Amino acid sequence: MRWAMREWIRGAAVRHVIVFFAIGLAGVFVCVTGVNLPEMVASHFDAAGAANGFTPRATYLGTMLLLVTLLPIALGLAGRVVAVLPTRFVNLPNAEFWLAPERKAATLRSLSAFLVVPSLLTCALICFVHALTVRANALQPAHLSTPAITAALGASLVATLIWLFMLWRRFTRLD
Repeated sequence: MRWAMREWIRGAAVRHVIVFFAIGLAGVFVCVTGVNLPEMVASHFDAAGAANGFTPRATYLGTMLLLVTLLPIALGLAGRVVAVLPTRFVNLPNAEFWLAPERKAATLRSLSAFLVVPSLLTCALICFVHALTVRANALQPAHLSTPAITAALGASLVATLIWLFMLWRRFTRLD
């Protein structure tokens, strides 16, 4: 039992290091790529990709930094929130079974591990949208690549559905 706990702590530590490293890297990416943006950044685009909303560069970069850091952290911390919620508020297949006292610790470890994936996917999607925005602002007039943003959102949706299926599969089995 003691060995298993040490392995879990090491695994959790590695997951935290990976997530925080990725978030830090994403923050650096936003700062480094954002320095060459114009004073007024085209930050909103219509369905055809034409710019129709502008934001001061500092506001845009601050917003992107908050999104690329706080959103993935919030997703990652969701597993800790589940630990303090009453079972009736946890939307998990067979929640009573998985959150029974004898299985609760292992279930929370599993949920924490599962939540690394949406944290990293969200971080990657925000970085990609930022990169597309930087590229769009390099054009005159500013124009967002509609196929690229559509592909990114489609890939994000597919990845989310796969992740949800895996999560559902993990917790519908009673073993």
